[in-house]
Amino acid sequence: SSSPREVADTFMSAIKGQDATKARSVACAAKVDQLTTSDDFKVPEGYKIEKLDYTFDKDDTAAQGGHDLSYKVAATVTYQGKTADQNATFKITTVKENDTWKVCDFTTD
Repeated sequence: SSSPREVADTFMSAIKGQDATKARSVACAAKVDQLTTSDDFKVPEGYKIEKLDYTFDKDDTAAQGGHDLSYKVAATVTYQGKTADQNATFKITTVKENDTWKVCDFTTD
């Protein structure tokens, strides 16, 4: 994709939809498996995302010309019949790979 923001938005959309294929399409080669199997990406067994809203927060320049993009996330999750609201910040690191922006890391607070 043409910008760090576009690939980060695609990745956030993939998290929301639990769409590993979409996530892999914007993941850097070195991390393609790791990103989509991590506990931060995959909802743990027994949990269900009822709602996941995210808003873009900021784009900071990162090491080696990459970008760190932050999103504020508000989720409603159900586990064993109990529903809870969770707020978090997701940080997605994008890098240029063969002239294309790719997601190479992401963390949640």
